[in-house]
Amino acid sequence: MSRYLGTATALTALMAVASVGIASESPLAQQLNALENFQVIAHRGASGHAPESTLPAYELAHEWGVDYLELDAQLTADGEVVIFHDNTLERTSNVKGISMSTRWPN
Repeated sequence: MSRYLGTATALTALMAVASVGIASESPLAQQLNALENFQVIAHRGASGHAPESTLPAYELAHEWGVDYLELDAQLTADGEVVIFHDNTLERTSNVKGISMSTRWPN
């Protein structure tokens, strides 16, 4: 018997044992039942598939039917509201040294 066939046989046996059923009182059964109430929160929108904290990211998350859209609203030093997760632009751009405490010239 090849190593792969032996592995496949073992996995099939484990799956058969698992499919026998889980006692309704078991912690695993309780966790599986809790998944029915699972809610999806799109932090920064669908940030793995569109630029984070942008309208396309939030629209995509909405299209996918998430339960909640979460965003980070911050005030800049000059009192403007921005939707941005970090305190600086460095992680998401090539801009260095600009933070939420930066005042912009008028």
